[in-house]
Amino acid sequence: MKIDMGIENGLSDCHVHLSIKSGFTIKQWSMADDNQKTAWISSILEKYKKNNIIYLKDGGDAYGVSLYAKKLADKHDINYKTPGFAIYKEGSYGDFLGKSIKNMGDFDRLFEYLLSLDIDHLKLIVTGIMDFDNFGYYEKTQFTSSELIYMISRAKEENLNVMVHANGNEAVKMAINAGADTIEHGYLLDKQTLKEFIGSSTTWVPTLAPLGNILKYKPKAMINQLDTVNKIYQLQIENLKYAIENNIEVRLGSDAGAYMVEHPNGIIDEINLMKEAGISHKTIKDLMIKQIQKIK
Repeated sequence: MKIDMGIENGLSDCHVHLSIKSGFTIKQWSMADDNQKTAWISSILEKYKKNNIIYLKDGGDAYGVSLYAKKLADKHDINYKTPGFAIYKEGSYGDFLGKSIKNMGDFDRLFEYLLSLDIDHLKLIVTGIMDFDNFGYYEKTQFTSSELIYMISRAKEENLNVMVHANGNEAVKMAINAGADTIEHGYLLDKQTLKEFIGSSTTWVPTLAPLGNILKYKPKAMINQLDTVNKIYQLQIENLKYAIENNIEVRLGSDAGAYMVEHPNGIIDEINLMKEAGISHKTIKDLMIKQIQKIK
């Protein structure tokens, strides 16, 4: 499935996970040899290329998939960025995305290891995901403000941008004030929190596709949760429109690999959902061009 945005040099998806839904399970990946791993990753990268989606930013994984993809991306003419794996607080959400820490001493040791892997950005997980049984509930903030400031400042010392997974007002405000470069997801925000983006160096990646696709396809497993999903989604659409109207920097990322979001069509879903919400083709095109320029 292609989409014509009138952008000759290709499209970008600023939030993907190649470790998920790429033709293999994690168990299969762990048992595979290099030839098989190369075949799997080459296949998914070629699908992105065929659809003219050639700028990808990965959110990381705990299994080495995105690091493996980074080694192959150039051969497929894909500009691919990865944090290697995300960092999250022990006992909290994030085990399939990265490695956990108890304290800043753990962070220092893990960060030094990440630097040895030639990563492109740092990924921090600050909250969990939504509770689709209870509107407004999600796993609360994992790190303190001082911890977040410390980790982001360490990344800046190494000229690395910081990608922060965060939902809810407290966590998003904390991340913006700590100097996060991007807020990934950012569900359940009020207007006061959105105003924090104005004048900051932080960009918002609202990832419409996971919730939008759940509402579109109505999976039986979530039939009793659709009302809550819709409430969260409608608030996200309202906030996205507010952000665009107030010149808050927004980027397009689909969370491809997430539930109901397939490779390589995630960013096409994201674009179509924005159009369905009443955001103009020109606005979406301008956002896409700007984020491609930033990736380069």
